[in-house]
Amino acid sequence: MKVLITSILIVSFLLFLMNLYFNTFSMSINTFFSKYLEVTHVYYGMFLGICISFILILNLNKNNYINVYVDALIVILFSLLLLYIGARISFIAIMFVLLIFAFQKLTLPMYFKTPLFIIILFSLLFLGGKTPRFQKGIKGIEKVYESVKTNNKKDIVANSWSNMYQRFLVTKYTIEEIKNHYIFGIGIQNVATKISKKIRKDGYIYFETINPHNQYLHFMVGLGIFGFIYFIYMLCVFLKGTTNFTFLFILFFLITMLTESILVRGKGMSLFFLFTLSFLMNKTFNTVND
Repeated sequence: MKVLITSILIVSFLLFLMNLYFNTFSMSINTFFSKYLEVTHVYYGMFLGICISFILILNLNKNNYINVYVDALIVILFSLLLLYIGARISFIAIMFVLLIFAFQKLTLPMYFKTPLFIIILFSLLFLGGKTPRFQKGIKGIEKVYESVKTNNKKDIVANSWSNMYQRFLVTKYTIEEIKNHYIFGIGIQNVATKISKKIRKDGYIYFETINPHNQYLHFMVGLGIFGFIYFIYMLCVFLKGTTNFTFLFILFFLITMLTESILVRGKGMSLFFLFTLSFLMNKTFNTVND
């Protein structure tokens, strides 16, 4: 965990220098901040979120990356970077993780801290929703909703290249594919190309090939009901098998997977399974020794 945190700290510093050197550093949301490493803001946000989770896990286990103060500074820095690069879902996931961390740390009566943290959570989400990146997404959703509500296909076709329209179309067609192939699926490698081909065939000519941007839907349409049930079972085993607060790491992924197919790329798969299996092996090893 400490090696990964150190690596991301070094990478973040180098990215800052490279953005300054190429004059691409800005004071507004910059989704291309990590482009010099050929990593999208989604996956760079994933790395930042994982590092925050690891720092919190170390603290809950009475350990530190460096010390309490430096660790807190890194958490703040990485959280601000999540906002800066526009990694919305990673930021939301980290808000949940931070609140559960605080919930574990505070020794207050349950009847008092439960409503308190619910209020704090919604307050943070409300404030986060006021940032330009979130506001842009909300306006995009409102525009898509209005077009769908009025059955304005012309507008959807004309904007089928833009982010929110793309996500609406790929979600709609993914659900249709699930209804038609819910037993065996269409094959995990065929998901993005097959669904995108159908979308363009129906007249949305500006649509660009993307995956469903939801890991649960992605596995359901790709693997079918049996593969999906096994995936959910596997997640339950991981959650049950984690110990010493390492569930915070899995929780981060569970939330992130709501809007990203994070486990169909090498970066996402390797990090998720590498650390999750390491946590399980560590628990098994400790149990045997006890």
